[in-house]
Amino acid sequence: MKSAFISSLENSFRRTAVGKWLRLRRESTAKAWARADIALSRSDAATAHEIYRVLARRRPVTSHDFLLVGLANYRLGNAARATKVLAKGNRRYPLVDVDANDPEAIEAALEQFSERKDQLKIIEYYIDKGDISRVKRKLSRGPGDEPDPSGSLWNIANRLEEKGFAAEAHEIYRSLVARPCEVMWDAYFAGAAALRLGDIAACLTALETGLRKYPESAELRHFYTQISAHHLEYERYFCLMDELSISYDYENRSVADFYIKAMQSDPLIAEALILNYKDLQRICAAGSFDGLIRKVLEIVGRAQLPSHKARLFTFFCRYLDLDESFAATLRQMVRHQSDDGGEVSDALKKDERVIDMLFQLTPPMVPSAAGQVEAQMHQFIDACNFLALSPIELAEPISDMSNNWTPWQQLFCLGAIDTYNSAVSALESLAFKTWPKLNHTALHVSDGTLRPVPGRRIRIGFMVHDSMPMMSGLLSGLDPTLFETVFIRPGKMGLSRAARDWVLRSERVVEVSDMDVYSAIDVIAAEQLDIIVSGPSVASVFFPMMARLAHLQMVLLEPNWTDGLTNADYYISWKPAEPVDVGKFYRSKVALLEHPPYYIERHSVDEITESTKAELRQRLFGPGAEGRIYLCANTPPKIHPDMDGMFRRLLESDPEATLVFLRGEYPPSKTLRFRLHQRLGELMNRVVFLRTLTQVDAHSLLLSVDCCLDSFPLCGMSSSFDAAMLGVPTVTLPREMPFGKWTATIYKHIGVSGLTARDEDEYLQIAHRLAKDPVWRNALGAELRQKAGPLVESAASVGAFAEFVARSWERHQAGLPPADWIDGSWQAPAAPVQQSAAPIESRKAAASA
Repeated sequence: MKSAFISSLENSFRRTAVGKWLRLRRESTAKAWARADIALSRSDAATAHEIYRVLARRRPVTSHDFLLVGLANYRLGNAARATKVLAKGNRRYPLVDVDANDPEAIEAALEQFSERKDQLKIIEYYIDKGDISRVKRKLSRGPGDEPDPSGSLWNIANRLEEKGFAAEAHEIYRSLVARPCEVMWDAYFAGAAALRLGDIAACLTALETGLRKYPESAELRHFYTQISAHHLEYERYFCLMDELSISYDYENRSVADFYIKAMQSDPLIAEALILNYKDLQRICAAGSFDGLIRKVLEIVGRAQLPSHKARLFTFFCRYLDLDESFAATLRQMVRHQSDDGGEVSDALKKDERVIDMLFQLTPPMVPSAAGQVEAQMHQFIDACNFLALSPIELAEPISDMSNNWTPWQQLFCLGAIDTYNSAVSALESLAFKTWPKLNHTALHVSDGTLRPVPGRRIRIGFMVHDSMPMMSGLLSGLDPTLFETVFIRPGKMGLSRAARDWVLRSERVVEVSDMDVYSAIDVIAAEQLDIIVSGPSVASVFFPMMARLAHLQMVLLEPNWTDGLTNADYYISWKPAEPVDVGKFYRSKVALLEHPPYYIERHSVDEITESTKAELRQRLFGPGAEGRIYLCANTPPKIHPDMDGMFRRLLESDPEATLVFLRGEYPPSKTLRFRLHQRLGELMNRVVFLRTLTQVDAHSLLLSVDCCLDSFPLCGMSSSFDAAMLGVPTVTLPREMPFGKWTATIYKHIGVSGLTARDEDEYLQIAHRLAKDPVWRNALGAELRQKAGPLVESAASVGAFAEFVARSWERHQAGLPPADWIDGSWQAPAAPVQQSAAPIESRKAAASA
């Protein structure tokens, strides 16, 4: 459809002579250019060139003018003049900021500019427009061309990554790591690129290469010190300093001395010490750790830390469950104080309140001991109630507390789930006083006069991080004549298969901020949704779900993170996997379906050969590869202290056992590793923490180990479905609590026996048999693969989900409150509503009409 402006221009061609309006010199360059385009569309090249000649003589003012005047010269064949105009415009207005949206103009600039720096700058325009093929073409260099500066390539790769083109960015990062060190910055950006690729060894190697060639470079020295501190590579640091004969003035050449000296030159390296606190506590010589901590506190106390670092230090102290005395002292040091002893300003009061909230309301991600969890849960509730007595209004949750602060995750993983909703309710009470806009009701929900338009479809929004699997396929079961599906995506689109599926399967995609909760609430409210189904594990989803943004708000796939919030209506789950007494654990209403309410994508699983298994084990475990490998693949927060005794018994009873955990670089893994050192002693010599693996290596590892261990009391869920499809037998010990018996329920559902234990003794018996009896293990694996079919892309699961959503809306339209939906019927009074499908069918008929 033509715009009104274009239509008016065409009319002007019919009403007036070209010469008349050309003489109107006040006409904007953009309008004149549009007239030339119309002339070309009418095959009137003479008129178009007459306009170009007028434009070519103009003195451009805006960035848009520079582009169009330059292009006018280019179309007239005056390449030199075009280059001059575009180059001048590029110096005054970086073309990346120009919204000309004319590839020909930018192409002209790229072809005519002689200076490579200008070409590299304009490449960013193509990145913004998503024209990656042109980016690659313009980045390519011939055999005789000078290589592009490392810094320029780094900026382009960084821009690509920000825009979601990770594969292209990583290709540039790899080229930076591989390029020879011709100048100091080659080494610097090679190290930075390796860091982005997650290859710490390559990062250190690149920086060492640079320091050998440029030992006086302060930039390389500082970068190298930072990486060495963050990754406990102090011995490697000392060796390089010795090799370069650099005087580093260390008294004892100890790890404590290294960190003290590093922080004296840069107090922010205290972050590395906080992250490595547990490891340093273990490896420091007797007495030196206490001296190190005193010195750290002294240095931090003198430093004027930026506000965001003060908050981060406080958060990590609690998140990683560091010693109470250290955490409390550090908290006092980083709280902002007034310089003159006078009245504290409102800004300082707010900074202090954030520090206090982070200190008091950040439970440990991995608890250090079994007997603390109940006390930690009640401490959280008491702290919320106390802080709510003297509330201070802050800006908004994520900017104040950061995306890292997700206390609901830690509270759930503590394992005291019967009091979880009380803790979340206390958090809500404080949050509404701290960030009042969270206590918001969308106008279409609150205004009783805003009735749905007759015949309008039910608007259902799915709000999850787009990497979340097992959900988007459920949209196929929602009748498109009855439902309009909207995907509410926090932040930019990811690159995973799951992210792509969300976009393909939703009628509409709405992007909301993943950094500003208030903005997200406004955007979601404007969508006037009837139902929201969410996976609120992350801050950018959890906090908006505190508000009432739809008539009905539900949680699916995750644990019931929002249980205890005022506006949480339903938790959708699988009846056999939930505890019998659901009322003991859940405050919101539950929809317990007969089939698992998930859509598990079908994907091919390639068999791996015995030689491939042996190669992988040798690569990952070295000398330990010949023994028996027991893998606990669940995330570190699920490795509860209740499991420590079983780990000890397993290692003691099988001298050839190696116990393996994943995500070794994940900060909470340090807490877990320290706890296991305390509980296992010398047996830790047979415990391995692997770094996060690629998906290919992770699947191969599952198929290569001798035994997979499920965690308890919280077991696996999505990982258990994956293991069943892959044919990986996993011993499990179910508990009668939320997320306590998912793996056992999967086995019962598909009819596989022999892997579900009744107690820890039987758990160990099954684990040892899996590890020592490959014939039995392989038979179970084949049985799992054969019987897992009903879990994959299950029509019954999709249908059960769609049925519940339809019935819940029907109930709401009838003016009835949410109620438990179990075994396909409502468990509350007013049952006649759920016996008839007439209201839903009526709406469907109206929609089709």
